[in-house]
Amino acid sequence: MSSTTSFSANSVVDLPYDDGATLERFETWLRGVVEANRSHARLANTLSMLEHIGSVKIARSQAGRSITLGRLQHLTEETRHAWALKRIAVAVDPDGMAQYNEAALLAGAAARGYFERLDAGVRNAVREALPGDLQNEAAYLLVTWLVELRAAWLYPVYQSALEACGARHSVRSIIGDEARHLDDVRQGLDAVVCAASELPEMLRRYEAGLFERLAAAMMRADAASVL
Repeated sequence: MSSTTSFSANSVVDLPYDDGATLERFETWLRGVVEANRSHARLANTLSMLEHIGSVKIARSQAGRSITLGRLQHLTEETRHAWALKRIAVAVDPDGMAQYNEAALLAGAAARGYFERLDAGVRNAVREALPGDLQNEAAYLLVTWLVELRAAWLYPVYQSALEACGARHSVRSIIGDEARHLDDVRQGLDAVVCAASELPEMLRRYEAGLFERLAAAMMRADAASVL
């Protein structure tokens, strides 16, 4: 593995391939969203949906006999995150957040597309770079790593916005889980990706582009809803 690639949980908010202006706009937008009930509920519900998608992907990809205790724990915690975020959404807007229908989401199609494109892009990359016996494991670990890196930036930003407006809701438990997930996945990646050391940084660039599109779509959807 290249010396420039670090899987340490100590650098989880280091996003070298993100556009700084986009992140700044998103953080500013997020602070406003948590003060607007309908927008906040839709944001929390969208994050809940993404966590649910992640839990379903883990269940499907790890459905064989070899699933470990650690991955069962990861699956359980992703499901709990979906539940916790759904609770926030329903608490903020009790009448409109029961499901993941489009009216209850912020750019729902873009959010689902982010996950699908990330998954597909990683799988295509590992097929080209790694031998067949490593591909499934590497794809699982890389997708998990990229998602957890993004979550390790996003949830602290969300928590900061909640605290700034005095909201009674919190995502601190999710932040702790995501940091631990990153530490767990690092151990696997150090062994698997040594066969293709360029993959992590290439895929970080790829994920950054996907998130930039998602962030822009969510901000546009929110702006359109208040016109």
